[in-house]
Amino acid sequence: MAARTIAFALGALFCHALEILPDPLYAGLAPLLLPAALAGARVAVPAAFCLGLASTVLHAHPRLDARLPAELHGVELTVQGRVTGVPREGGGRIGFRLLLDAVPGAPARVDARWRWRGCRLALGWYRPPDTARLVAGERWRMRVRLRPPRGLRNPGGYDREHRALRDGLCAVGYLRDAPPPRRLEAAGPGIDTLRQRIAQRLRDTLAGLPAAGVVEALAVGLRDGVTAEQRVLLQRTGTAHLMAISGLHVGLVAGLGLGLGVLLSRALPGLVPWLPAAHQGALAALAAATGYAALSGFSVPTQRALVMLAVLLAARLARRNVRPADGLALALLLVLLADPLAVLDAGTWLSFAAAAGLLFALDLRGASGPGGSLRRVAGDALRVQAAACVALLPLTVLGFGFQSLSAPLCNLIAVPVTGLLVVPATLLGTALDPLAPEAAGALLRAAAHVMGVLLEVLARLPGGDRVLVPAAAPGPFALLAAVAGAALLLSGIGVRAAAAGLALLAPLLLPWPAAPADGVLRLQVLDVGQGLAAVVRSAGHVLVFDAGPGWGPRADAGSHVVAPALRREGVAAVDLLVVSHHHDDHAGGVPGLTAALPVRARLGEGAATPCRAGQGWSWDGYRFDVLHPRAGGRHGNDASCVLRVSGPGGSVLLPADIEAGVERRLARDDPHALRADVLLLAHHGSATSSDPAFLDAVRPRVAIVSSGHRNRFRHPAPAVLERVRARGAAVLDTACSGA
Repeated sequence: MAARTIAFALGALFCHALEILPDPLYAGLAPLLLPAALAGARVAVPAAFCLGLASTVLHAHPRLDARLPAELHGVELTVQGRVTGVPREGGGRIGFRLLLDAVPGAPARVDARWRWRGCRLALGWYRPPDTARLVAGERWRMRVRLRPPRGLRNPGGYDREHRALRDGLCAVGYLRDAPPPRRLEAAGPGIDTLRQRIAQRLRDTLAGLPAAGVVEALAVGLRDGVTAEQRVLLQRTGTAHLMAISGLHVGLVAGLGLGLGVLLSRALPGLVPWLPAAHQGALAALAAATGYAALSGFSVPTQRALVMLAVLLAARLARRNVRPADGLALALLLVLLADPLAVLDAGTWLSFAAAAGLLFALDLRGASGPGGSLRRVAGDALRVQAAACVALLPLTVLGFGFQSLSAPLCNLIAVPVTGLLVVPATLLGTALDPLAPEAAGALLRAAAHVMGVLLEVLARLPGGDRVLVPAAAPGPFALLAAVAGAALLLSGIGVRAAAAGLALLAPLLLPWPAAPADGVLRLQVLDVGQGLAAVVRSAGHVLVFDAGPGWGPRADAGSHVVAPALRREGVAAVDLLVVSHHHDDHAGGVPGLTAALPVRARLGEGAATPCRAGQGWSWDGYRFDVLHPRAGGRHGNDASCVLRVSGPGGSVLLPADIEAGVERRLARDDPHALRADVLLLAHHGSATSSDPAFLDAVRPRVAIVSSGHRNRFRHPAPAVLERVRARGAAVLDTACSGA
């Protein structure tokens, strides 16, 4: 069973690796291989591989066909649909999903080019009226401007396009002011409506408590209230999985349901006389877990947990002894059949790796039961934490670029506190709220207070804020070796196996530097949309020039783009952060970057040391010179810091957002100081910059544009690109090429 499931998963992965999706007609022939895949013959594994490939092809084609065509990018349309999920408010914006059911008055080309029926849109309502309120389940008519889902392309970055594909999003966009949106139909009863009502009640009850957002996340799966500082703390201590509805919480609720079901069946034996008490408990466990998953909006992690739980409980109801490995393989197969795109989701593999690690490490017959001694219970808890950390280590390093050194200790404290105190109090308070609001409020406030104390403890634990930053993303051989090493460590078959496991894990754990060789300079211009973030790295130092834009109160390019890219390269700290000027598209990501990684020194906007012409220093054989601004007299774009880096490998000029007047003055005063092999075009290639005299002085071989895809400023200007190419420079644009 396990071999065929792995083959099925590999077939799905192979489909994602193809440049062109195969024709669905070929995939339609694959079910003919189903008998072979179910047989015990040698052809079963190859047949399972083909089925995985075919299933992914058949699943992906409708999703891709439903995406908004590029020629409709920016076209205004009137749409009608129903609000799905819980709308998110904050920062002067309401974000929501709309399930389309009509596009009234659409031009013929829309119906001809776009299969919009049943599409889901991700929309933003900016600067809504004070009276505006969206409720899950309502039907609305609105005027929108749409674009196809598109993400940023960076090493170690979040794949937004893949997430949109998985969520079935056909387009993203925003509402137009005229004509104003109009509600067509009120919301009826539904899960999302209930979740929104519970979330509002929680906010009113827990207003002012620091951990209110975490309790809301545990109750209804909405994490908007979790602060940026709390997110960083949970990530660095390896406890982020505890603060949202996840597989662990679904399992805890299932355990409570199992116990209550068995107790109820024994207290009332005539309730269901034809069903044994154990079976009644299993059904109660599944019902409780399903209800809790519904409160999360059936998020992907809870769906996986429900599938695993259903396999386990089905075996119990059928009175079949299923090997843990076969049960886990069957659960993975069902998850992939339901959604073959899940093979690209790190959460899928983290969930199953954790479960596999526990099955490897724990001898269920020897695990302590209710009558076990305290020492034995503590020993089992330590084994569980150690097994989970070892099993997750390779995938955590691959997906996130670091591993929390304090995760075992932090989880040893956080798991029982959240599982035995916070989650039960939160759920009981939520359930009691309609019947006894005062008692429910007391329980919810108690849960928030306990969670607040837990967060304080996590922040104060020795090493609680430290992480292990590996050299770079592991290669395929290092990753396979690490997986084998983790399996040997978990097997418990002897000291030699453990030593071999540690040796195989060593390449993943040792901080091998991925820095350039001596005499080499590496420049990386990251894709941050309409903004700028560049990394200049020599053999022993890392400089970040600007940190990209901010994207709202909870996200910015510093935390979501720059920090992951640096971790991917094994960077543990930034030696110098240069902030060219105060505009948000350059400085908005600074808070996120400084929260995610240590920054040893800062220069420029917001720093103790301003950026001034004449400053300079040397690193690893390279000279760093600040050419602008002079003291006083400049504002806005023309106050930008201009940095030139030169050395044995070549030279780079980073002029930020200076405009033509400053460029002409620099070219007139000292044209030789501007000479550079690589030029980052000033002001994102704006027509107000890249003066001919300046370009003649720089004489770049490569010109780089940091701009947003189809940005509203129309950067870079065609005249600027023509001017640069006329001087023999190759042009690269992050909007087209990514980082």
